[in-house]
Amino acid sequence: MAEALSLKMALEFATGLGIQDLRCFSDSRSLVSLLTTNSSVVELQGIIHDICVLSSSLTSISFHHIPRLENGVADGLAKSALVLCMNSPPLVEYELFALI
Repeated sequence: MAEALSLKMALEFATGLGIQDLRCFSDSRSLVSLLTTNSSVVELQGIIHDICVLSSSLTSISFHHIPRLENGVADGLAKSALVLCMNSPPLVEYELFALI
C-alpha cells in the first residue's frame, strides 16, 4: 500500500507541475503488475483507479520494476508517504521532496 500511495502522490505532484512524460520505477513487482495489466485487488482498488485517472492526463507514462536492493531511497520515501497519509487530517496538501 505504501508504494501505491507514494506513486499516487508523485503523480499528483508531477501533473501539478505540468509534466507530460513520466517513467515510474517501483520495487513492488505486484504494483507494477497491477498497473501494466489493468488488474486490481480490493484493498488497492481506489488507489489504482486514482493512479490510472492521473496517468491518463499524461502524454506518456510507463511503469517499471526495480529490485529493492537498488531502490533503498525510494523505499524509505514510500514508507514515509504512508505515515503522512495515515496520520494526517484530510484536505491537507504535502510537498514532496526527493533526494538526488
